[in-house]
Amino acid sequence: MQQFVEIVGTMIVGAVSMRAAYSAISFAGRKYALSRENKKYISQFRAAASRVFRSPPNVQSQAQPLTWKGKRRFRVVKRVYENINEDVCSFYLEPHDGKPIPPFHPGQFLTFAVPAAGQKEPEMRCYSLSETPTAKGYYRVTIKRLDAPYTAPSGTPPGRVSNHFHNALQPGAVVETLAPAGAFRLDQTSNRPIIFIGGGIGITPLLSMLRWLIATRSRREIWFFYGVRNRGEHVMYETLQKLNAHTPNVRLLVAYSQPTPTCRKNVDYHVKGHISAELLRPLLERRNCEIYLCGPNAMMASLRGQLEAIGVPGEDIRTESFGHRAADTAPDAKKESQTGAEPKTGFRIEFARSGRTITWTPRDGTILELAIDNDIKARCSCRQGVCGTCAVKLKDGKIAYRQQPQCNPEPGKCLPCIAKPTSDVVVDL
Repeated sequence: MQQFVEIVGTMIVGAVSMRAAYSAISFAGRKYALSRENKKYISQFRAAASRVFRSPPNVQSQAQPLTWKGKRRFRVVKRVYENINEDVCSFYLEPHDGKPIPPFHPGQFLTFAVPAAGQKEPEMRCYSLSETPTAKGYYRVTIKRLDAPYTAPSGTPPGRVSNHFHNALQPGAVVETLAPAGAFRLDQTSNRPIIFIGGGIGITPLLSMLRWLIATRSRREIWFFYGVRNRGEHVMYETLQKLNAHTPNVRLLVAYSQPTPTCRKNVDYHVKGHISAELLRPLLERRNCEIYLCGPNAMMASLRGQLEAIGVPGEDIRTESFGHRAADTAPDAKKESQTGAEPKTGFRIEFARSGRTITWTPRDGTILELAIDNDIKARCSCRQGVCGTCAVKLKDGKIAYRQQPQCNPEPGKCLPCIAKPTSDVVVDL
């Protein structure tokens, strides 16, 4: 741990010197200077994004013709493996109808509808957009193949959808997706120093944020921490190396938890072990930073707890995770449910189809989380009220949503992924 602190301390000293020189050198000589065409596109993107994401919901579809409702078809035009192990692949998607595609906020995702053998309804999966929003005419998602012993939610076979992408989707294949969505997004109005922390495939939305900052020539101080087992699993190695080498205000630190003999210290990675709050402490003591976390659930839970324990305000930590229990995108959403206006006594939730009744308390989170924690099968995907996969009939009782759903369920149904009871309820699960 002392080695961690010494390394980061050295990097901070270098960063101070770098920033002094950085302020004195014009950006005109940067290798990544934007062309006039790109500057014009960024201006158009900002104007379009303002209309798309800030318009009132009841007039949004009329004010911005680039958005779409329901599913839209896209064609795979290219696929690229992004690590040595070739279990992470980027898929480049262009609209099948040839029409323009809307901008998105850095950090958002696409929700795909994938046909499932023996099922009437397609399986829904969310994958983060890994390219900058300034990319023209295409979307890119970067997907990790999920094999055993991964346990998928709701009892579905491990990695069925990710394997479908890897094995079946060659250039020319067509997929269906909902419009870009998600609340885990970069604050594009802030000028505060920023810390990105990614674990494994959790690098994808953070890379979109980083590339957006670089494309818009942001002068924010940026620290990018990436944790992975070893060089074989290191996602987008060359991309990160180039961005770090040619962008003066970006500092990269990579941690390998299980480096192999061929992994090169201070070349491929900087520290051995996991990213921790102690590693970040020298930065946090000197700067008022925003922190964006994305990675496996165990990593998210551990790091968030460590950061809060050393005094980082919860509102400065924004998280998104992949796996069994999605992290709350709103800061401290579950903590607020325990300390705010939530009732102190539990409600009885009857899962009608399963024949079970369980007492809910604010600590249990959403109805979906309660169901999954008690081995009750429930379909789900985005866990943010976006895709509608989890919609079930609310047979009795009342619920409240922890955030405004982006998908309106049919009358008589609710979205248990973001729903909490406000009375005893009966749901068709």
